[in-house]
Amino acid sequence: MKNIILIVLICLFALWGGNTEAADSWNSPDGQFGRTTVTVSSVLAPQSGNFYGARSAFDGNPSTAWVEGVDGYGVNEWIKLAFGSPMKFKSLYITNGYAKNNDVYLKNSRPKKIRLDVDSGQSFEHTLSDTSASQIIILPLAVSSTSVKLTILSVYPGSKYMDTCISEFTADFEEFNYQ
Repeated sequence: MKNIILIVLICLFALWGGNTEAADSWNSPDGQFGRTTVTVSSVLAPQSGNFYGARSAFDGNPSTAWVEGVDGYGVNEWIKLAFGSPMKFKSLYITNGYAKNNDVYLKNSRPKKIRLDVDSGQSFEHTLSDTSASQIIILPLAVSSTSVKLTILSVYPGSKYMDTCISEFTADFEEFNYQ
């Protein structure tokens, strides 16, 4: 009987948290500018009661983070925001790294150089500061898009972990999208 329970638990773990390379997606509640779907290329398996999926980068809480789940530093891993209708924006906000506290921030890797792609085919590269404070990314021109995808091109290495983290990522719709 113990062996059967053990086999069932191992199978459940493999289905629930063992696949660190599977993409994750989360739909925000409807807000002032509609719903945003957040999708990520990979996710680190939950650890010590912490979950690192797509929702964690769009929950307004810098003490949580999306953590990519591939071997190495997560170069070419991505997070994508998709909107229910085309939205015009020129600014994006990011809280780089795992901003839970300074110790956790420094132990984990953070994106350094990123590429932002919008569905119109435009791409913008940007170098982020190595800080846990919220940063604004101002695009050279306003875009109208149904999505924006952030791809990690290089990182600031963590002192202990290779896992690359983003605590918050969002677009600023307020400048252009009031009716």
